[in-house]
Amino acid sequence: MSTKLSIFWDGKNHIYQECFDEKSIFIERETDDTKILLELNLTQVLSIVRCMNYERFKQQSELTDEQIKNHVVGDVEHRINSSSNTMIELHGALIYGLAKDPKELQIQRGMDYYTTKRNYLKKIIDEIESSRANWPFHFGLEELIQSEA
Repeated sequence: MSTKLSIFWDGKNHIYQECFDEKSIFIERETDDTKILLELNLTQVLSIVRCMNYERFKQQSELTDEQIKNHVVGDVEHRINSSSNTMIELHGALIYGLAKDPKELQIQRGMDYYTTKRNYLKKIIDEIESSRANWPFHFGLEELIQSEA
């Protein structure tokens, strides 16, 4: 019989608490050739959580193609109109290419770049929301809060 209280499990990643350990969260990652087990205390878990803004992350995953295109077109036009400014030309070079490249090509590169990023974030959000655990973190005071509600 397992003493693991699963919080998340997707076949390779397992986040869980041990049955009588309310101070630790365990993260286990298993692939064909590797198994990693990491134990984090509550302070460490909450420190990681504080670094993330789920709502902002979700907003980025919900950007439409039109919103992305509006941003890209504005950026490309600004780069083209400021092509004498080396800093502006360098800014965005990894996304759009050279400021002297054809406008349509720069727009396509920008659309590809931002759409790929958005789709990646969307995939992560979808995975998180489709595998929400029924088992919450337990810290030992849940009964006190529930009895007051």
